[in-house]
Amino acid sequence: MKHLIPSAFALLLLLGPVHVLHSQDSELGALPPLPDLDLGDPQRKLSWKEKRERTRKLNESRYEDNVYERMPEDTGRATIGQRLSSASSQTKKKVPQQITVANSLPTTEDGITASGSRLRAFGDDNYWGELPPPTPEEMLIDLPPTPDLRTPDQITKRERLRDLRIAKYEQRKAEVDAAREEKEMRQRAVVNRPEADPSTALVQVESQSMGSGGYVGNEAAPETVGEGNLKPFNENSVFYKDNQMVYKGDRRNTAVESWWKKGTNEQGGPAEAQPKWRWRNPFAEANDDVQPVSFTQSDGNGGHSSYRPSAEATLLTSNLRGIRVVSSTREVKKGSPSGFSGVVTEGVDLPPKVYNVFSSRVGESLTLGGLNQMVRDAVLAYRKSDLPVVDVLVPEQEITSGILQLVIIEGRLGDVIVEGASDAESRALSRQIRTQRGEVIHESDLTEDLNWINKHPNRQVDLVFSPGSGYGETDVILRNETTKDLIGYVSLENSGTSALGEARGIFGLSWTGPLFLGMDSILSYQFTTNIDGESSLFGHSGVFASYLPWRHQITLLGAYVDTEAQFIQNGAVFENGGENKQISGRYGIPLPNIGRISHELELGMDFKSSNSALAFNQAQVFDTTSEIVQYSLGYNIVSRDQTGVWRLDSEVVSSPGDNTNKNTDAVFATQRAGATANYTYGVVTLERDQRLPEGWSAYGRIQGQASNANLLASETLGAGGYDSVRGWEQRIVRGDSGVVASAELRTPIFYPSTFTGFRNVQDGAYGLVFYDYGSLSSNNPLPGELDTELGSVGLGFRYQRDNWFSLRVDYGFQVTEEGFDDGNQGRWHVGATATF
Repeated sequence: MKHLIPSAFALLLLLGPVHVLHSQDSELGALPPLPDLDLGDPQRKLSWKEKRERTRKLNESRYEDNVYERMPEDTGRATIGQRLSSASSQTKKKVPQQITVANSLPTTEDGITASGSRLRAFGDDNYWGELPPPTPEEMLIDLPPTPDLRTPDQITKRERLRDLRIAKYEQRKAEVDAAREEKEMRQRAVVNRPEADPSTALVQVESQSMGSGGYVGNEAAPETVGEGNLKPFNENSVFYKDNQMVYKGDRRNTAVESWWKKGTNEQGGPAEAQPKWRWRNPFAEANDDVQPVSFTQSDGNGGHSSYRPSAEATLLTSNLRGIRVVSSTREVKKGSPSGFSGVVTEGVDLPPKVYNVFSSRVGESLTLGGLNQMVRDAVLAYRKSDLPVVDVLVPEQEITSGILQLVIIEGRLGDVIVEGASDAESRALSRQIRTQRGEVIHESDLTEDLNWINKHPNRQVDLVFSPGSGYGETDVILRNETTKDLIGYVSLENSGTSALGEARGIFGLSWTGPLFLGMDSILSYQFTTNIDGESSLFGHSGVFASYLPWRHQITLLGAYVDTEAQFIQNGAVFENGGENKQISGRYGIPLPNIGRISHELELGMDFKSSNSALAFNQAQVFDTTSEIVQYSLGYNIVSRDQTGVWRLDSEVVSSPGDNTNKNTDAVFATQRAGATANYTYGVVTLERDQRLPEGWSAYGRIQGQASNANLLASETLGAGGYDSVRGWEQRIVRGDSGVVASAELRTPIFYPSTFTGFRNVQDGAYGLVFYDYGSLSSNNPLPGELDTELGSVGLGFRYQRDNWFSLRVDYGFQVTEEGFDDGNQGRWHVGATATF
């Protein structure tokens, strides 16, 4: 019992506070229970089964809300009884009962709120009396949207797509609004300029009061603070100095005046209108122009006097003990360095030729003229050492100790800029420059890149150096002159023969980037026919060339020629005709350059079929067809020097014979006596373009062939015609072996358009005198067959208008004729080509 009393007392103490809490809750009002929100498990995604079940329930609820069973009364066929019964069976909406509340509140505790204040009726007079008056300016707060408390697995795919569409729409709308606002701001933008003050203004508009002063005239445009010439605001802008107008803006030319001045300007027009074929390629010829060193002495004001020619003999040091070469002006030591002799380099690797230039000056006296010559020789030695871009600087220094400090900056590649090309072609051309940004520029690398780019026949790219934005950087500008993707041309010439007619008509197309093959592929087609005479000639040829990404070239050729000719011999009429077919392939492999020499290998294969038929009085005399299967290996060289270009093309062709049933000695003998199907011959062509003083030039070409057997006509060396020995019919003589040579002396280029007054027309012409010679022989001559020899001298003329018209005219006088009789004294050779 004693233990129960304390336990009861403890229980009362615990229940007491609970009773107090319940009484407080009854006064303040209990909080509602927490809602049962299914927030899902954020760490768990619904399974496919749960998703399908949720979708099924959602579709069922939508179906129940949207389904409607059609009743008979909806169709108008129900009777009055059916309509009444259906109306009575419809569920009526529950109308809430009207509750009348007296406009008074009891005075008991029921009228007291949980906070302890007494409830008041809305209609009381003092209902708003105790509230503070509203502020005159209320602050409106935009509450943020209600956050979406759902987990990712509770958001449907449709809602996510909707949110993405809304976000894209809002972004586009914001961009459109920003562009519209910017446009409106530009339209509304004005510049408030203060009125000009004649006493302090640099550029001002002439007024009546200022016009009375004397006008000195347009001297030089005044320089601005940024050391640039002042640009007038308009033609009325003037510049006053000492209360006198000394400079006035020029009136702008109209469109007609600009066109007229451009047409009557010097050849090529102003610098920005120069034709691209006049741009100077830094590798086309040797560049010996070097800026001389300006030895300046400080004046009293801290400036430097300009260089004078009389300063060439200024003695800098009586004994040049050493030369210190550094890579940056920051490494130049102040004062006069000492402690060494000879040539010392720090951070610069001198090529042997440059080192020899510097070392040869050590131990001698040095004048300003000698310093200029040494810098010039060093720059030229760098260029001969495959480093075309280099600066040799002579910083301000003391040379009293006999030590000269030089700063050599080797040009490193900056940006590669492409002009005159589309975006896609610009990216393709810039990728052809293999030198990376920041690497030293080597002439051999850029020459290889430029030669590969210009292998494309419809593309002409020149390379120009430009100072870069970074220290020691040089930008490379590729100026591109690309013709149209689809080119057509028409040629008329007298390059035929007397049997098939001398006049020829040539029509061709060239398609760059055919179909899906890209801009590095070319597909060409040419059709050739005769124009005069009773004979017929129809020739079709197609060429496909592709320049592969690994810098190899593949060329495929197909040709078909059908001829038919009539000739009379001893009063009898003969008809000679035939078909010639050819399929050839060439694969070119460029080799690494050797200095200024570029060379390549060329592998090839030819398949030729020749049919020859002779008829007498419409009776077939003979009809034979031969086939040639041969392989070739070529080696081509191009070498450039200070005065011209050498070109050497060599090829060895071999046929094993007996490749087909028509590639035999017996078949070959039917078309030429003594011809065999097994043969080997070599062809070598050497050309030289030589620049002469005063704009004159010379051209020479010699071609030789040697064979070990009698060849068919398609493989022999021919002489005669506009491209071999002028003054004779095209390929009037042929031989298995022989030599064909040509020499030309060309006048300086002149511009016929200048005679009409429009010098900006891009055209050019030159005249020439030539001497051509040919000597041919057969490997196994027939009895009575003689070696042939022919030569000619003559005059010629060449004209080129833009890139769409060219004309050649030559006349050759026959001076040598051995082993045959032509019966003529000379011959004209004329050809014109129009490209569109």
